[in-house]
Amino acid sequence: MKRSLIVAVLFFLFSNTSKAQTQNGWYYCAKCTNLYFGASGGVCAAGGQHFHEPTAGSYTLSYGTSECKGQADWFWCKKCSCLFFGLANAKCVTGGKHATDSKSKDSYILCYTKNGAVIDSSHQSEWYFCNKCSCLFFGQIKGLCASGGNHYFTSETSGNYVLAHF
Repeated sequence: MKRSLIVAVLFFLFSNTSKAQTQNGWYYCAKCTNLYFGASGGVCAAGGQHFHEPTAGSYTLSYGTSECKGQADWFWCKKCSCLFFGLANAKCVTGGKHATDSKSKDSYILCYTKNGAVIDSSHQSEWYFCNKCSCLFFGQIKGLCASGGNHYFTSETSGNYVLAHF
């Protein structure tokens, strides 16, 4: 009964997509484990450019409005191409802090779950906020962080983010 209720609530949250604005072309970097925007290449904390496995698929993000009650204030860094949270002192691998496109008024909105439930086969969970560089990274493998060492998160500082995956 409890699982059925959770699935029903998650279905409701993710099924209202009529007003969501989306952007395709986001990828998982197999070197640093960050989510990055593929159209611009970007700089990887593991060296060189981000690397995407061709069979890994791509991700779609919502901006402006969202398909779920999620967390806003996620931005694309025009220097490294990664997705990062907030406009505070987030360290960028290129030096200094992450920089946004000043023309963009909308932030990306990420859906999250407290229990790690997978919505369906078109969504992937286990994406986390790195406490050190503020980027979104895939949590099964803690890749290299722009602030040195591996990415780091705690359940108190990061939700379990869920991304549309194709």
